[in-house]
Amino acid sequence: MESVQPWVVVGNEKNWERGFENGIWGLVPPLEHHWLRITPGDLVLFYCVAPVKGFIGAGIIRSKFKQDRPFWEEEIRERRVIWPFRFEFDITHLLPIGKWHSQAVSNRPFNLPILAGINPVLDIQKALTVLEKLKFTIIKPVKREAEIASTILEIGKIQRMVVETQYPVNGDSIDVIWKRTIRSVPTYAFAINLSADLDRSIKPLKHSFDLWNSRPFLVTDKSRVKDFQEVSSGLYHEFSEQLKILTDTQVQNLYHAKKRYFELEREFGLR
Repeated sequence: MESVQPWVVVGNEKNWERGFENGIWGLVPPLEHHWLRITPGDLVLFYCVAPVKGFIGAGIIRSKFKQDRPFWEEEIRERRVIWPFRFEFDITHLLPIGKWHSQAVSNRPFNLPILAGINPVLDIQKALTVLEKLKFTIIKPVKREAEIASTILEIGKIQRMVVETQYPVNGDSIDVIWKRTIRSVPTYAFAINLSADLDRSIKPLKHSFDLWNSRPFLVTDKSRVKDFQEVSSGLYHEFSEQLKILTDTQVQNLYHAKKRYFELEREFGLR
């Protein structure tokens, strides 16, 4: 982390929503000198200036590019590019959109610069402290289920999806969800179950399917696939045709394939 340059990137709520949907941010021409300094791997802290006032997430710079096409609402409305100096980022931390007002991390204890659209952070420790106070979307791999959940999160990020963990549904929670946009309902829902009660994982997936038509996936050990198939075709027989059961090995294989494809796209300049 010592070699990484942290930045505070500032924008309003609407522009952040748009930026998170595509993992893209932009800067005005007077800030080109900062844009020239940012490099892949740099840390960016997302600061929402209005109406929320606080840090709402963080990410890592992936690449940078100049753009001559309108992207944000103001640009489209005015038919001109306002923020041409753009960069792509991967989200590592993000508060749920409905909790930005109540959970945003105040800048008062840190006094980090937030006046410009992008601001270099001189005190790396302050940036790390902000990260500690944000809700992590990366799961610390403390057990096998958490490692699998973390892998599914990474696959979702490669897919350019908005990812969340422990997503609430009808008093239960879904281990991992992918959304197409920050305000949309879950498009994909994942439950990870290697040893616990089978019904505990299938119920929230069915709720998610009934409420939002989410595509349900259950990840388990190869030895338990048959058990899940029997339970789902019994108590949840109408739902069983929708439920996809994957093994932990299949998730790992998918991750490595996706990662390799992502690296090839970067190598060929397609990302």
